Amino acid sequence: MQLNSSARKKHFAPVTILMARIAIPTNFIRNTLFGVAAFVLSGALIGVLSSGNTDLVTAGDRRFEYILVFLYFSVLLIAVAHLGQMVRLGLRTPALVGLLILACASCIWAELPGLVLRRTLGVAGATLFGLVLASRLDFGEQLALLRRVARIAAALTYAAWALGFLIGTSFVSGESTTLRGYQVEIEAGAWRGIFNHKNDLGAMMALAILIEWHMPAHTNASKVMKGLWLSAYAFLLLLSHSVTSVVSVALAILLMITFKAFRHHYRVIVPVLLLVTMFSGALIALNATSVTGALGRSADLSGRADLWRWVAVMILKRPVLGYGFSGFWKGASDQSAVIETHIGWSPVYAHNGYLEILLSLGIAGFLLFVWFAWIGVRRAAMLAKNAESIQDLWPLAFLIFFLIHNLGECTILWQNSLEWALCVATVVGADPRLQTHYAIAPDPDEVILETAPEYS
Repeated sequence: MQLNSSARKKHFAPVTILMARIAIPTNFIRNTLFGVAAFVLSGALIGVLSSGNTDLVTAGDRRFEYILVFLYFSVLLIAVAHLGQMVRLGLRTPALVGLLILACASCIWAELPGLVLRRTLGVAGATLFGLVLASRLDFGEQLALLRRVARIAAALTYAAWALGFLIGTSFVSGESTTLRGYQVEIEAGAWRGIFNHKNDLGAMMALAILIEWHMPAHTNASKVMKGLWLSAYAFLLLLSHSVTSVVSVALAILLMITFKAFRHHYRVIVPVLLLVTMFSGALIALNATSVTGALGRSADLSGRADLWRWVAVMILKRPVLGYGFSGFWKGASDQSAVIETHIGWSPVYAHNGYLEILLSLGIAGFLLFVWFAWIGVRRAAMLAKNAESIQDLWPLAFLIFFLIHNLGECTILWQNSLEWALCVATVVGADPRLQTHYAIAPDPDEVILETAPEYS
């Protein structure tokens, strides 16, 4: 039996209505993609997502690379849909474009050009994610998204601990290793949670504290919930034994409190923030015995001081352009074996973002990053100076954390790194020209700073 046109419309009308009712908003799909990408780039569950057959020199983990390709391609589709805006954002931040071009070009002088080029794709993907994040979400929306990711990571870590406790094993403790006799004492009992390393857990929990700190709490119930999550993050941060992350988030919060008191003195506060950041790192390095002793660590910063000395030697051998982006460690350069021989262990990076970029891209790359960071701090400080909501303080708080955190870890221009993606999103998103693009009406999740005396 055949249906005429009107009958067919009547026959399929309920189906059409049902599909309309269950239609999924485009923003929901986009934000879900952003959340999954942020979760993966944080390093969470990488042991589950990867196959475990990773050759750090000649090839990566294929299964994990396929996941990254899918995520980056999805982000690329969003970027292409807003290509004009993406191009404008890039042109407004020439230092970032210069860094990416230099990283790609570095395969020319690297000892393993194929490896360098492949890893450049990883940093390009993370950078693109940061650009798209800045273009599609304002800082309030970014914080809400990141808070969900952080809470999921923390909840899964606690769930893994509970499961291990019930069956009599441990899924969250770090593996102990021996490095000239001292590393066993440092690593034993440290939690890595759902991450591969304790420092990854520490970095994520420190970032989670900073995120939760800048989220509004309107009701008593939300304030209690916020306090509980902050406590949960802080507990995991301490269990990770990641001193770099502890110091970074503590100094970031302390400096932001200081900024609130002097925020109208714009020309003074920006250089002061930079000087305090550099002074903090120098103080920790020069007083290693007292500072690390108080924090329960070895006097040589867990072997980093010896590492840094040899990294400086290698930087002086190729000071202008370096050894190629991420083209030094684990045999990517013959010189990496020299460092391993002298320090007695095999690092995968310099444990200092500034030394790492000097090693990879030389003075040229370092100066481009300084330019990029200066643009970001200047934009973020101006946004914080004129803050109308608590989310307006986030860019400056994050950049302070990022700059301090890289004194002991490497996330500057780092491949497949959430922290680097957020750095890009923060610097680009703090552009006052982009701020005018966002909705004029305040976000319902924002807390308007009207009567606080320090914001008068």
